[in-house]
Amino acid sequence: MGRHKTISDEDILAAARQVFLEKSHAASTREIAAVAGVSEAILYQRFKSKDALFFAAMLGSGPDLLELLGPADPPADAHAYVWGVVERMVEYFAGSVPAWTQVMMHPSFEPTMVANSEVMTAVQDLTHEFAERLRKLHAHKRITATVFPAAAGVLTSLAHDWALHATLLGRGAHLDRKHLRAMVDVVWQGLAPAPPRRESR
Repeated sequence: MGRHKTISDEDILAAARQVFLEKSHAASTREIAAVAGVSEAILYQRFKSKDALFFAAMLGSGPDLLELLGPADPPADAHAYVWGVVERMVEYFAGSVPAWTQVMMHPSFEPTMVANSEVMTAVQDLTHEFAERLRKLHAHKRITATVFPAAAGVLTSLAHDWALHATLLGRGAHLDRKHLRAMVDVVWQGLAPAPPRRESR
């Protein structure tokens, strides 16, 4: 007899997320098992209930910090770096909002599920790590502001709000980026290094 095919929890969750996004929490475990290529029994061995599978799949594990923020020591062009981070965060949040919306619409939803979730911890870590990178930029005299957590929080919130707004309008993250860039530049004005002083003659 051949070996049973093994499947990771991540693969099961990816299949479940796909089905739940298409059919909401009304999707059956039979449908999910078929997409994942396993039996329903395997689903229930890994996850104690359909609701447990739903919340694990839809909340996810949070963003990849290195992918969104880049290396711990940011590149020299601080303005381009900040804009790039916001753009990547917009893409991440735009991809997550539909699933998070379904979580909040689930009959068993309680706010503590999100507050105590791995994804919320990861988003908090995202803001903290962004602040640390701004601190590095300040240490290299590439920005002047020293309110790193506040600046990181404002920029992260801006990315999230933009993605939410775009998703509600049915445009994904593809609203006019000029307007987003203008808002980021407003924040940048509080971070930018002061221009060099002209020496008086």
